[in-house]
Amino acid sequence: MKNRILLLTIVLSLLSFKKIIFAQPSNDNCSTAQLIIANVDCNSTIGTTTDATDSGMNDACGGVGDDDVWYKFVVTHSSHYVFMDPTTEADPVMVIYKGTCANLDSLTCVNDYGLYGSEYVSIQGLTIGDMIFIRIFDAATTAVDMDFNLCVYNPPANDLCSGAIDIIPVVSQYECLSVNTQDATDQNIPTGDCGDLIAYDIWYKFEAISQRHIISMSTQSDAYNDGQCIVEIWDGCSGSELYCMAVEYDGGSNQMDLNNLIISQTYYIRIYGSESPNASYGTICVATPLPESEDDCLTAEILEVNGLYCSSSSYDNSLGGATETNVPVDTCIVGPYLDLWYKFEVINVTAIVKATINSSGNLAIAAFIGSSCSNLTHIQCVNNTGNGENEHLYLTGLTLGDTIYIRVYDADISNTPINFNICVYTPPSNDLCNNAIEIVTTNGANC
Repeated sequence: MKNRILLLTIVLSLLSFKKIIFAQPSNDNCSTAQLIIANVDCNSTIGTTTDATDSGMNDACGGVGDDDVWYKFVVTHSSHYVFMDPTTEADPVMVIYKGTCANLDSLTCVNDYGLYGSEYVSIQGLTIGDMIFIRIFDAATTAVDMDFNLCVYNPPANDLCSGAIDIIPVVSQYECLSVNTQDATDQNIPTGDCGDLIAYDIWYKFEAISQRHIISMSTQSDAYNDGQCIVEIWDGCSGSELYCMAVEYDGGSNQMDLNNLIISQTYYIRIYGSESPNASYGTICVATPLPESEDDCLTAEILEVNGLYCSSSSYDNSLGGATETNVPVDTCIVGPYLDLWYKFEVINVTAIVKATINSSGNLAIAAFIGSSCSNLTHIQCVNNTGNGENEHLYLTGLTLGDTIYIRVYDADISNTPINFNICVYTPPSNDLCNNAIEIVTTNGANC
């Protein structure tokens, strides 16, 4: 009898001991949810569903929540990512709620990858300061001891326009920063002329220190990433797109030459992958070229007058480095003129000014005569050929020794950074019909 009593006592003691060892997790219910901190990076918290019980919540995402545990975090960004990685054989489910434990509102749930699969969810449209609850359980119909790592992390610091990273322009230099759109979110901001419907974007900004800045981007070589990276220039976070360009993935590059910016105004650079959440890697640069020396009549470049051909030219001139002027006026365009200036001394009564265009754009050429830049008289102008075509200005009746001033400008007044070469040459003496050379015939021969 004593032996039976002793045996019963031992059994009861073992049961009590087991209950103490295998007590429910401290975060077995919503009211005791474990607080985790949302970080810039994924700093994992170790968790388990071992001995967890059913909280009485609805099942979700095809799983049975009979072994759920709870976590919570305070919203610090309009979007957050939640990542869970099981370390034991299990089929994890995550359900995301907002509100209070007494009044939970389900935002989303995820169970995409099955057994051993890591689960990941992006939560957007959040309100900073709110509390978000995470409920985790195994999808099986019976309780499973599941161990896992869990983290909540933020999108990039410059995921929103308000967090745009500064690029500080420096004259005559390229100022560059690395680009990484990994984990960027789509804020449902309309895309511009170069983009598609979805924009997992990041933002940069710069304060213009010149009317002209060159924005360039190059992408990192990646043979597995198809498509394009889109770069947009905005005039403000609540403003509108001003310019855009596309840059091919896998080592592509492109640039925008902006030459009508407002000094001291802040411009925003938006970067995203074209219709893809895949990360875009590369480098974004803001350059500030020196002004063109020919930007003013007073500093007009002297051109050599060639013979019958343009053996000597002024190369690689860009209206991107020009500023607008309003005088003197010519008869082709009223202005204002985004112009560069040149001059030459007359050595023949006729001369041809040739502008060879190296880019898109609509060039115009005007000629003036005078003793100084403040006393110029318009002679002639030409704008005959249209976009992307060369222009020739034919000058006649010139006086030897005079100085001719030449203005080259954007005929469309669209501030296009047109690149061109320019030269002056002397046409043949019989270049015009009224200067035709007479051929005298002798004995019926004309050779």
